[in-house]
Amino acid sequence: MSIGTVDRVLHNRSGVAQATKEKVLKVIEELNYQPNIIARRLVSKKKYVFAVLIPTPTEDNPYWNLHEAGIKKAEAEILQLGIFIERLPFNQSDPKSYFAQTKKVIAGNYDGVLLVPFFQEKTEDLIDHCKAQNIPCVFFDTNFIEREKDVLTYIGQDAFRSGYFAGNLTSYLLSKDDTALAVSINAVKKADNHVNYLQREEGFKKYFQQDKRIKLETFHYNNPGKDDALLEKKLLEQIKGNETIKAIFVTNSRAYKVASILEKNKIKDIKILGYDLIDPNIQYLKKGFIDFLISQEPFNQGYMGIMSLYNHLILNQEVEQQKLMPITLITKENLEFYKA
Repeated sequence: MSIGTVDRVLHNRSGVAQATKEKVLKVIEELNYQPNIIARRLVSKKKYVFAVLIPTPTEDNPYWNLHEAGIKKAEAEILQLGIFIERLPFNQSDPKSYFAQTKKVIAGNYDGVLLVPFFQEKTEDLIDHCKAQNIPCVFFDTNFIEREKDVLTYIGQDAFRSGYFAGNLTSYLLSKDDTALAVSINAVKKADNHVNYLQREEGFKKYFQQDKRIKLETFHYNNPGKDDALLEKKLLEQIKGNETIKAIFVTNSRAYKVASILEKNKIKDIKILGYDLIDPNIQYLKKGFIDFLISQEPFNQGYMGIMSLYNHLILNQEVEQQKLMPITLITKENLEFYKA
């Protein structure tokens, strides 16, 4: 049997008798043959370019640096295969910035797209474009549930279940007739652009609809960083106006802002639960002003997002519709095992 015949079978080309094809496939199965993808890609002249739409990390919100680290790791692994990543950063406080980058993707020539669909009304055209052009698209960190069926996969937590988990945990910290306060500090004026925050809050509320021992209040504040003095004033008004508030659930990575306000005002009898192992949160976790952090594994989100496109386009592997990150609880006692 010639090498040419085996090659035609491996690449599913015509010109091979069915009986011969079956023999070749049987030998391949017995030998557990795996094609050398690196060699194949080095021979190929085709280049792949993945577009990545990700918020720009800021001093106020360094969370996105963690995703970027995972993206860089994946990039280093696939660069030798002729696969390139083009970053299209946007300002998460500015829908126009996001819209400008989605238009670049639509006008460009990309083989795959990885994005955080923050401003979902601005995402519709991009998803329609990718679907029409058969360009695989991956959501990460934030899920656009209404369009999930039109993308390759979503990588991140189930935000509602994460909020419900936070509610269950909080209930153990409180006594009958205590109050839990759900705090959402959003980067944009229109809070419903950040649907994952709202989904976490809804999960949190759902738990306490079933646990009537605990009262529930909410606090929403938009555009942090521009006027943190106003944030402090309004939050303190709500806390001091209800002395039964004994726990605060912060729906995103800005738990440190709440902790700093409590520390500054010497309020020590309120538990804080928030998200993400960014440095400001870690410092307040160590000092005891933050009691629990939920990790969303952003490094893995970034890494798995790029590798999902690679597995689909290069390896022709099936990719799961969802890759849900575990709801991992961090305390100062187990912090050292998760910092990396």
